[in-house]
Amino acid sequence: VLFLFYGFVMLVAFSPATLATPLQAGSRVTFGIALELFMFIFFWLLTALYVWRANKSFDAEIESIIESAWEDKADA
Repeated sequence: VLFLFYGFVMLVAFSPATLATPLQAGSRVTFGIALELFMFIFFWLLTALYVWRANKSFDAEIESIIESAWEDKADA
């Protein structure tokens, strides 16, 4: 993720002409637009994957830790 994000920023800083290159001759869609759209979709999917994983496993682990802490407090 960091490579994509900072790589894009470096590309903007040091090679803006590359981003302005059309994908096809006569096309109004440039390489920069396509790359940024890809990055947007990729980051969105990565976030959705993290949320799904967090809801599936992390929440169950946190719930068991909280229950264990309450049991230890009740025993004391």
